[in-house]
Amino acid sequence: MVNVLLDPRGGPAAILSAGHAPIVLYARASGIAQSILPHGLPLAVLPDLEIGPAQTIEMLQGDVLALVTDGIVEWSRAEERGHREEFGLHRLLESLARHAGKPAAAIIDGVVADASTFAGGVPQQDDLTLVILKATGT
Repeated sequence: MVNVLLDPRGGPAAILSAGHAPIVLYARASGIAQSILPHGLPLAVLPDLEIGPAQTIEMLQGDVLALVTDGIVEWSRAEERGHREEFGLHRLLESLARHAGKPAAAIIDGVVADASTFAGGVPQQDDLTLVILKATGT
């Protein structure tokens, strides 16, 4: 589970995550995409699990927050001797940084295309969900 509370007046975004990963923030000013770690265990792992407090992040114009399911990072291709190599978090970070200047829908298309190309025809085995939040104002 992940929740993101956005302030329509441009204040910081509040992120609360129960085991959801990856969450990626691309900062346009630095050109760097980095992973935001989950804030706790997934829901229903422990009874009476409390999660929080929320993490706040400032999003400036051109910054991108990506909520991604593990189907993207775990999409793999066949390697020698039957081993499989996953697309992985590092390739997701690179892909997001490469496509971050585009509109949100094109970012999604670009990341999925990169993962698919990497997999080289190996069918995707899990869900592919990307939610892109892009700051358009200051």
